[in-house]
Amino acid sequence: MRILVTGAAGFLGKKLIQRLVARNYSDIRCNVRRQADIPKLDAMLGGHPHIRLEYCIGNLRYRDDAARAVDDVQLIFHLAAGKKGTAADLFLDSVVASRNLLDSVADRKPLRIVLVSSFGVYGVAGLGRGTNVNEQTVLEPHPEWRDHYSYAKLRQEQLFWEYQQRNGFELVVLRPGVIYGPEGGHFSNRVGLTIGKWQLHFGGSNLLPLSYVDNCAEALVVAGTHPSAAGQVYNVHDNDLPTSREYLRAYKKHVTNIRSISVPYFGVQLISAMIAKYNRYSKGQLPAILTPYKAANLWGGNRFDNSKLRSIGWKQLVPTVEGLQLSFAAFRTELCATGVKTSVLPTATTNPPEAPAGELRRSPEMFVVGAVLGPNSNGSFNHLLATFSNLRKTGRPAKLVIFAANDTQLISSNSAIQELRPNLQWAPDDLHAPELLQGCDVLVSLQDGVPLLVLQAISSRIPIITTAVRVPEALRNQRAVIFIRHGDNSALQEALLRQSEQTKQRPIPGRVTEEGIAKYYSDSYLWRETCSRSAIQRVPLWRALIKNALYSAVPAR
Repeated sequence: MRILVTGAAGFLGKKLIQRLVARNYSDIRCNVRRQADIPKLDAMLGGHPHIRLEYCIGNLRYRDDAARAVDDVQLIFHLAAGKKGTAADLFLDSVVASRNLLDSVADRKPLRIVLVSSFGVYGVAGLGRGTNVNEQTVLEPHPEWRDHYSYAKLRQEQLFWEYQQRNGFELVVLRPGVIYGPEGGHFSNRVGLTIGKWQLHFGGSNLLPLSYVDNCAEALVVAGTHPSAAGQVYNVHDNDLPTSREYLRAYKKHVTNIRSISVPYFGVQLISAMIAKYNRYSKGQLPAILTPYKAANLWGGNRFDNSKLRSIGWKQLVPTVEGLQLSFAAFRTELCATGVKTSVLPTATTNPPEAPAGELRRSPEMFVVGAVLGPNSNGSFNHLLATFSNLRKTGRPAKLVIFAANDTQLISSNSAIQELRPNLQWAPDDLHAPELLQGCDVLVSLQDGVPLLVLQAISSRIPIITTAVRVPEALRNQRAVIFIRHGDNSALQEALLRQSEQTKQRPIPGRVTEEGIAKYYSDSYLWRETCSRSAIQRVPLWRALIKNALYSAVPAR
């Protein structure tokens, strides 16, 4: 039996592969997005030299990549999903990617798909405190009132059930609680919100539905291969669950003494009501990052039941006490390593260091153009190639860096590309080599909307030229963003020439994290005004302080 694991290089995916190998499954295909993920997965098989993993490099956002991934497989563990980014990114990576996978599967049989869903699909806001959450608990009736992640996961699960009814394949759904462990996050939002160096502890004595990553991977294998699991749903969490207060105390004792403020549930409801009211008063200028409905879902005080999972033979591999100890030890090591790195940075050097792998090598006078391609960029891409060719005819040294997915690179047979090949460089659109973006003088986006690379470029002070139509108002007001009409070759050439003649702004060095991008975007959104600049400066101090405190919580959410 050939098994496909999507999201194989992720936090849970790596452990799932280990559990499959431990149960003597050897024909495993791993869907990964980057070539760089392969050595990490191969390193896990040191004790199993007879096992050889098959790799399928591709992004499920694209139908061709999805079709290659599911070809000739009988069991699919679908772990790939969006976890961070904008609402559009989450929907694209969870729902659109899943639809591509299901369309590629069609009505092929025999086939079983194991979907990793989430506790976030349950609608517990209307239930009383202490209500037991099991597989029969009602699903979220108002996902639009929740966070974008919960909305995307609910729609993803509904999509799988719709296709199962239509095509008749076997479907098993697992809904994990909070998956934790070494390399995972330190705090779930079920504990509270992190604002700067402070932890607002909202969880109190609520139970945390923790699932150690090895235990969750074991649950996937047990449910995914059990003959009677088809058409069933299973909650996944460990047996001995700590309370939010116990977790926070243990974290302070074994990791670091983080500063925290404990807020009782009635206080959480009061704060969330004030934020919701101010959201309406400001007409959305302050996002409703916390509302009474969200508070009731996260911190309403529920109990959890995993008896159905245990009934098919699942046993907890790592006890909760041991899992917490292993996690806290890894968290402490991680924080210590971060402290060492920041304290030993060199202040001066006499010899320039070698450029890191993947870094763009360029001369000081070279003009470097980055281009972000989407799945339907062929027409605009040809205009860009022609414009870049004309730019080089002016005598200015120039280089073109193309950020594109694997299937988009098929257009590299284009004759214009062959002529410009010495001055072209390809890079993945998920940018695992951030130095390439840092070396660009301008980024041309041939996608609609706002790709992650565009937000990274804006955060790094790199000018943007885009043909997008659907763009948030906050980015339309950016001076660094130049909008041109789709297919307007002369306007594109004029914009590039203008940028090549301007004084270069030195980009912000280093990798721009997704958290930093989220904070930058939230800053832009919260402070946008339709009035004059002088009016912005007259914002009352108390409002500025409240906004600063609240939007700093957005990246952590």
